[in-house]
Amino acid sequence: MPTLEVASVVREFEWNDFYDRLRDFGAQFIDDATAQTQSSRTPDTHIVLKRVMPEDLPVFVKQEMGHLAVQHLQIFWIKARSCGMIHTDGLDRHCALNIPLRNTDLGIQEWFEHPFTEYAFRGNGTVSRVTTEEVHQYPLKWDKPASLQLVLKKPTVVNTNMWHRVDNRNNPNHRYVISLRFKDNPSFEHVVRCLTPVEDLPYEPPTA
Repeated sequence: MPTLEVASVVREFEWNDFYDRLRDFGAQFIDDATAQTQSSRTPDTHIVLKRVMPEDLPVFVKQEMGHLAVQHLQIFWIKARSCGMIHTDGLDRHCALNIPLRNTDLGIQEWFEHPFTEYAFRGNGTVSRVTTEEVHQYPLKWDKPASLQLVLKKPTVVNTNMWHRVDNRNNPNHRYVISLRFKDNPSFEHVVRCLTPVEDLPYEPPTA
């Protein structure tokens, strides 16, 4: 089974006051009834339950993100005992900052290196890119081994421009995640560097 370089796909960060406050902000959007209604209207059990635009974000989010301008915040929900479709995000979006909100201890995020054929469609204000292979065998799921798996326990920058999905089939609970997307579509490496505490950055000698 091919394996991805973890450092190019996920980067975990320790919990701190900012991430705790962000999780508290997201808790107001937990709503199983609304999520299940929205999910019933789509072929996918993994949905965007809520999208919060910059003007509606708390002031502390804008202050703490520094050089990273937030494009929007999303609340992702996936139904208990279900598996989302393999996809890549939007129009070549490079990455997102994902924060556990509720019941993320059993569901897993997976990345695949298989050369899927893209099937793109527009809906819910964005472009979704799923795989022709899954569309053609719906409702069956692609169950070949993933190249990388992650149980989301900490705030984590994730690469969203690779084929990935959330598999929640072993989780008896609905899973909620906060996801921040950034303006100008910065690279995975840039976002990681911006969020890394200064004392943890590698030393770079001054140039002459």
